[in-house]
Amino acid sequence: TGFLVEGNYIYTNNHVIKSASIAQYSRIEFGYDTPGKPSTFYDLDHTDFVTSNKLDYTKVKVKDDTNKPLSDWGYLAINPIQPNPEDTFVIIQHPKGRHKELAFSDAQNSIWEHRLHYKVSTEKGSSGSPVFDIHWKVVALHHAGGNMQVDSQGTIKYVNEGILFDSIVADIAQKKKNTPPSSPPASPQPNSERRKATKPIKTVLVYHPLDNAYATELNSHLFLLERNEDIKLFDIHKDISPNLDQASALDQAIQSAGMILVFISNHLYKKESRAVALQIEQLIGIKTVIPIKVAPFKFKGTPFGKLVGLPRDKAIIEYDNLDNALYQITEEISKVVEGGIVVKSPKTDASNTASNEGGGQTINEQNADKIYNINKIDKADFS
Repeated sequence: TGFLVEGNYIYTNNHVIKSASIAQYSRIEFGYDTPGKPSTFYDLDHTDFVTSNKLDYTKVKVKDDTNKPLSDWGYLAINPIQPNPEDTFVIIQHPKGRHKELAFSDAQNSIWEHRLHYKVSTEKGSSGSPVFDIHWKVVALHHAGGNMQVDSQGTIKYVNEGILFDSIVADIAQKKKNTPPSSPPASPQPNSERRKATKPIKTVLVYHPLDNAYATELNSHLFLLERNEDIKLFDIHKDISPNLDQASALDQAIQSAGMILVFISNHLYKKESRAVALQIEQLIGIKTVIPIKVAPFKFKGTPFGKLVGLPRDKAIIEYDNLDNALYQITEEISKVVEGGIVVKSPKTDASNTASNEGGGQTINEQNADKIYNINKIDKADFS
């Protein structure tokens, strides 16, 4: 669930939309109130995005539509002052993706640091719902329920939990304060857009954990390239130290990669690898991205569909002999490495260019077919 505030922004939870790349391929649905009544969808502007894992909020701009202006829906007002815990609170929600429902708390509420605890009937799918005070002002962002710690002494109670908006507003203000002003774009320099990556080329393996066996076997086939210092393999599930911040280390590995091998199957867009898959989509045309076709999967319409997948003729699982498929993949990767990996600087326009057999392909990023209904997403999908 999510809700609209002034300025055409929506609030929801970080565990619902945790990154700008996910926001880019998400939509928000309004008017999902009554069975049989048509609703209206709007795209999100992923370039105007702020989030916090600690406070579990996401604020992102909604793209307006002149045919159905966002102002027609009205805006919810936020009260950035801690409420009286003895008040009654109201939640408007879409539990389990159902049509809009209201739920009321009792008076047994409490506040601990940035958390408001209350007893309200919620279900999965309620994440991101507005928590109203008795004046219909939003005082908290609902994000969890169950056995929750409710004080510094470690007391556990079966309650709901929302993040107070006084903390969210303060966090956004601090993030804005810490963001340096944007500099004017530098003048383009000759030959600055393209450069060859130096060997060994950092090669990142991106896959869902269920495809681990195929990643492990391909790793073995690529050993000769690595021994000859043509490539340096980096497995996103095995090569990040548990002592590091996992998200930051993963992002650093991807940004420093010269080549990225993405294992394509029906698992790729599941919760464990969805965010990184969407991040890789943004790098097509900037880095060398090679889809590894593990199993038949319709990815035409996604940016990966514009690329040549390996093996060229069919997916790995369609081969009678696994080593035969991996050998063909290794041969193709060797040709790419021998030809030199070209790294492009990020473009400033709205499209990326991806190389395939027929030459450059322009990918309009708005045409991706991965759309999420914000009303149908809950914490279980993203945690």
